[in-house]
Amino acid sequence: MEDLIKKGKEHPQIGKEIKSITRLDGEVDLKDKFKGGFYETDKGAIAHFVMYENQITKERQDFGSISTHRAIEQLTDKTKNGLVDKMEGFDIIKLSPGDLVYVPTKDESDGKTKIDWSKIEKIAKRVYKVVSADNPYFIQHQISKAIVPYQRAKNGQRGIAGEIGSDNKSSKTMEDEITIKETCIKLKMDRLGNVFNI
Repeated sequence: MEDLIKKGKEHPQIGKEIKSITRLDGEVDLKDKFKGGFYETDKGAIAHFVMYENQITKERQDFGSISTHRAIEQLTDKTKNGLVDKMEGFDIIKLSPGDLVYVPTKDESDGKTKIDWSKIEKIAKRVYKVVSADNPYFIQHQISKAIVPYQRAKNGQRGIAGEIGSDNKSSKTMEDEITIKETCIKLKMDRLGNVFNI
């Protein structure tokens, strides 16, 4: 232990006494290092899902999730310019749990039909809420909790799919199986519940 304390003080990345040791199971990605150490986070500790959208073609690429500790590190680092790096000719779309998105129909995505934001009832049917930013996954905005729960597999038995699908969340729309992240429009809501597209 004394040798370990000495090595900790002398090591350029640690530079202090090692007071406790935890056994590591599995591989660790060095990108997950935070303030000189590794931290175990709760499942679902993904804060943002980020994608780049081409300003001309509107195609999306470079999808990626950002964990909570990585987001904190990026936002507090004075040398960084925001959560993610900017790319010339691309807009950044960030989704976090709780965000609302509108999923255009195929005709609206292809430009055959214009989105009529004044038809609230029609728009509301295609509004989804981000529930998990690791892929991301969504549920329709009016669902507070699924009636049929998802049951994980136990002791070699198959799991039972929930009402919406695996884990009662989905990456596609319920009506027409459109992959939400590829076409969704992030919405902004004011305190009165009025919804605006961003």
